[in-house]
Amino acid sequence: MVLISGLVLTLGLLAELAHADSNAQICLAKKNVPAIYPGSSAFVQAAETYNLRLQYTPAVVVNATTIQHISDAIVCADQNGLKVQAKSGGHSYASFSSGGKDGSMIINLENFNDISKSQNPSGVAVGAGVRVGNLALKLWEMGDLAVPHGTCPGIGVGGHFTHGGFGHTSRYWGLALDSVLAVDVVLPNGSYITADDKHYADIFWAARGAADSFGIATTFYLTTFNAPPSLVQFYYSFPIVWDNETIFADSLMHIQGFSQNASVVDSRLGFEIYIDSTYAFNIVGTFIGDMNEWTQKISLELLRGLPDFLEQNVTSMNYIESLISLADGESLQQPLHGYNLHENFFTKSITVPENSPVLHSTWMNYYNYIKNNTIGLQNGKWFSTIGLSGGPGSSVNGRNTTFAAYSDRSSLFVLQHNGIAASPTQSFPSSLQGFIQGMNDAIVKAQPETDFGASLVSADPSLSPEEAHELYYGKEVYARLLELKKEVDPKIIFWNPQAIGVGADINGYTTLNRRIEEDPCVECPCDSLNGPCQCVPNGCCCTKAERIAMEWNALERRAEALQADPCVECPCDGLNGPCTCVANGCCCTKAELQAMEALDRRTEQTQEDPCIECPCDGLNGPCSCVPNGCCCTRAEELAAEKAAMEKRTKEDPCVECPCDSLNGPCQCVPNGCCCTRAEELAFENAKEKRMEE
Repeated sequence: MVLISGLVLTLGLLAELAHADSNAQICLAKKNVPAIYPGSSAFVQAAETYNLRLQYTPAVVVNATTIQHISDAIVCADQNGLKVQAKSGGHSYASFSSGGKDGSMIINLENFNDISKSQNPSGVAVGAGVRVGNLALKLWEMGDLAVPHGTCPGIGVGGHFTHGGFGHTSRYWGLALDSVLAVDVVLPNGSYITADDKHYADIFWAARGAADSFGIATTFYLTTFNAPPSLVQFYYSFPIVWDNETIFADSLMHIQGFSQNASVVDSRLGFEIYIDSTYAFNIVGTFIGDMNEWTQKISLELLRGLPDFLEQNVTSMNYIESLISLADGESLQQPLHGYNLHENFFTKSITVPENSPVLHSTWMNYYNYIKNNTIGLQNGKWFSTIGLSGGPGSSVNGRNTTFAAYSDRSSLFVLQHNGIAASPTQSFPSSLQGFIQGMNDAIVKAQPETDFGASLVSADPSLSPEEAHELYYGKEVYARLLELKKEVDPKIIFWNPQAIGVGADINGYTTLNRRIEEDPCVECPCDSLNGPCQCVPNGCCCTKAERIAMEWNALERRAEALQADPCVECPCDGLNGPCTCVANGCCCTKAELQAMEALDRRTEQTQEDPCIECPCDGLNGPCSCVPNGCCCTRAEELAAEKAAMEKRTKEDPCVECPCDSLNGPCQCVPNGCCCTRAEELAFENAKEKRMEE
């Protein structure tokens, strides 16, 4: 019986989703919004994720070419219960740019790929669909200009410039999002704004750190920098570091100390340590200065406390040559359409506080975990980076959380642990995911007193919403974001599994326990309608009079709706275009017309007995009728409702209980019903589950 009920519920939800998708398709078609749906030849590529480990099937992919397309699409999604996410480059590690679940609306921004000079003399306007490799080349063509960004040419501006955007020049110029002067955004209600620090300042603040929870960013107005005429690109290889735990830990402690040494390190230096499953230990980076200063001062101090390197490559080059070198063989020039690079991976990250760096014993623990567990890995490989973020002069740490909704402003290093399957199409090895989790744990659990965080740009789908919010934003930033979410997007239209508001008290579905503790009767449907609700220790019961009042309010709301829209009761209203109304109701499709025949028959009966439709007919004497219907006194209406309710409750005394049939027979009392707390919770949880699905 339970299995059958569950199957019926599941099929019902699937039918509802299919109906919502169909209605969304009708809505988009009416508004001439270009869209691709499952089953079409173009859908597979449009929906395919960068991370093939996490693949989802959207309900629709909107290929917007105008702001109006985006606005209309969001409105259609709202009207039909679809969640929305933007896709600019599609490089979300957790596939959030594909919704993070099946059945979302994805708004593809690849057509927003213009780059032009803005009104600000030192600024540019950049479309959200531009990939950073193309951005770098275009800025270089504009006169050796640059902005800070990461090293992967294929990532999109839309996601990169709203979630951090760290690269080798970030300690010098700041994060990618720090260069944003203003941003054009389409909000959850479909409105279109330009947000900066003077106009829609809260949205501007939130867009730089959490834009995917508040709207669709379409154009970024960036401040640019003059690219350095020359810089030093360096690479050193130290495989001997892996010989034993002491050398490994000593080397990392030296690099850690070097990174905080203001006598040799300033904002011009950026580097990362690269280690992998072949036991590589490389230092790769950029120094914005001349070769003499690097060789005579900075490199001397860096290399002083390390074993002899096996290889080195230190070269002076211009800025664009440096980007090509850091791209690891990938071309800076990226296709405007048809991007087709994919991986199959799992990533976790750690941000290391500047005031509480990693201990020597923790680095040893990290080494031993890797050495003891790498050998058993099959069908995959791993690599990790330890990037310098803070230290003397860092522009990343030169700002705080009042500037933008980005909390990682006090880290020394950012560690990123990556597991990659041997083949993009194979199932991801569970042992490899466990190994990556263990790499994180080897550091975090070894220093429980340290307030480690996680990198916002390296979305980790294994985190719960609460864990993600705490690690990415911290309590204060998240609290401010949540309040803004309640104001701007209370329906949580912009959703992914870790979006602002997911798992929080935003729609009232997840706070039943707290509400009941404050007011045991708050869940009673009649609460506050006719005085205090009659409560008992384990729940509440409404008097019959309170139930009648509740149903009367519903009747009044229905009458108001009919007055505002005479066709609101038509079964076809809104389904097949505007309803065509006639004197006796409305005309729709053949099936819908058949449904209307019953109403016609009732109309004929009403002509014979004008009061047959009056709820009070025959209850309290002759009904006082008027030509277009009937008028009942308030007492007669209540009496009619009372009679109907008595008939219902006579057949099933608990039929009016909200928990009836959820947890067995409802516990009834003479004047109504009482639901146990467990039954109330089950009732709410069933609603919440349906909403989430």
